[in-house]
Amino acid sequence: MRRLAGLVCRSRYRSPLVSGFKIFSIGSIPVSVSPWYLLLLFFWLRGDVVAGIIWACVVTFSILIHELGHALVAHYYKLSPRILLWGLGGLTFHEQARRDRHDALIIAAGPGAGLLLGAIVFVASLFLPSTPRGDQAIEMLLWVNILWSFVNLLPLWPLDGGQLFRLGLLQFLKPTTAEKITHVVSIGLLVLAIGVAFYLQSFFFGILVAFGIWRNVQALRGDVSSGTVRKVNTEAKGLLEEAKQAFAAGNYREAARLCHHIKGAANVPDGVVAGMWAILGTATARLGDHEDALRALERAPETPEVVEAKIECLYQLDRMDELEQLIASSAFKKLPSERREEILAVVRSESPLVEPVPRNG
Repeated sequence: MRRLAGLVCRSRYRSPLVSGFKIFSIGSIPVSVSPWYLLLLFFWLRGDVVAGIIWACVVTFSILIHELGHALVAHYYKLSPRILLWGLGGLTFHEQARRDRHDALIIAAGPGAGLLLGAIVFVASLFLPSTPRGDQAIEMLLWVNILWSFVNLLPLWPLDGGQLFRLGLLQFLKPTTAEKITHVVSIGLLVLAIGVAFYLQSFFFGILVAFGIWRNVQALRGDVSSGTVRKVNTEAKGLLEEAKQAFAAGNYREAARLCHHIKGAANVPDGVVAGMWAILGTATARLGDHEDALRALERAPETPEVVEAKIECLYQLDRMDELEQLIASSAFKKLPSERREEILAVVRSESPLVEPVPRNG
């Protein structure tokens, strides 16, 4: 196949070259198109017009699915995403995420959505009748969504794989070192890709490669930003220790307040977040707000304290079916046998549930 899908990447930065006008919305996510994308469509319509129309429809639909993958995860994190079709493919703009992990999930969702679409198309193709144009459309859909999604996951900044590669390096190296390695590796691979462009005799692919090299050189010179560099929140660990002490002292309201403070902070380590949800859930349960407590406990690791707090909340909310499921699960077996017998005796009777014994979280 002689055509390549556009450069699909994610960015939160606007420039005159990537502006457009809104054409529709997917839920609350606006979708805009740049005049440059319309020019790209005309480029694809050269030669076999019918094949060009099929290709334009396939690529446009595939880009929208890819960008929608990014946008839906960004929407989950309340980052106000918006999609733009532009001259080299698609972009998803959104507000800055709080954590590197959130950024990684947003980035990975794009190629993930493309691979899922490719798998659906492949399975559907096994049952659909064969026609020349239909087979052509299926071949294009598979080529774009499977092959290009894997290419998009290579460590080539600013493609999704390059952004994930950069985020991974930032977890272990100093930012300056991580940025340098990201762009040097990208330039090296893109130089090799020049040979692929000549082999395919693809002018458009050559443009993509040249654009990628230029952007990486700009990033190495400091002319453009490679993305956010977040410092690990070292204060959050101290706040969690204070919350644990307040919880152990029976000051559940203070423990919950400190946990809410951690919850609103940026770039909190995963271990601290897990401990925060556990303390917040158990403390809120002690305060009698079982609905909110249960929502927090669902995000906490299944420690014995968390399991007991869940049981208390479900019992107080009279959600007996869910309570029975929890009791039948492996999580319930994490509790000491004596405690399990006490809980079962209460659940099987009409007596008030014995309050879980407070433990240091």
